[in-house]
Amino acid sequence: MKAEAKGADGETVIVLDPGHSAVSGDLGAQYPPYNEGQMTLELAQYIAGELSQYDNVKVYLTRTDGSDPTLAQRVETAHQLGADFLCCLHYNAYGDGSRNGAEVHVSANPALFPAEAYFAQTELNELENAGLSVRGIKYRIGKNGQDYYGIIRRATAYGMQSVIIEHCYLDGPEDRRFLAQKDAVSKLGHADALALAKHLHLKSSAYGVDFSNYEEKSITYPVGPFD
Repeated sequence: MKAEAKGADGETVIVLDPGHSAVSGDLGAQYPPYNEGQMTLELAQYIAGELSQYDNVKVYLTRTDGSDPTLAQRVETAHQLGADFLCCLHYNAYGDGSRNGAEVHVSANPALFPAEAYFAQTELNELENAGLSVRGIKYRIGKNGQDYYGIIRRATAYGMQSVIIEHCYLDGPEDRRFLAQKDAVSKLGHADALALAKHLHLKSSAYGVDFSNYEEKSITYPVGPFD
């Protein structure tokens, strides 16, 4: 599948949303030595650095410090910036250490599900190449019949592609071994940046790569409701 995503001026606008807060408020999952809110910010900064080397691309973060914007504020920031893609960065936890692996949450809305699911396939493939196991592509519907997750629901209302990437489990023994590697952040960040570049058909003179005609692979990872 080839889904075009270009702003009116020909530039691609990517907004990275580091989930939670790094300092106060909603810190996310806390499994020492891992602090989800701090980790998502560090990861977003790495991804932004890689994506800045692509041509005709603008990359923004919904937060650059320890602040804790609301979900509505995060999506509104992306909308005001004219985002072609909103990428929400998270780490997972189940509480008992029984789960490991990456998953990507997408909208169940038929207008956006296909493009987002193809991105999820590309993203999970890159994360698997980086050394993580894969749990699959997820969607979750709320009681009102719309997307359960507020950030996806709000982005969908704007017609904006958005996903939540749950990179791995902070309490999962396999994933904790992965995160203990000195280059874990660069491995994850490179996987995210590469998946975005492929999905959005970016080109980099600096890296000598051109994904302008990249065709995303058929979906092979499991697709199903949140569990």
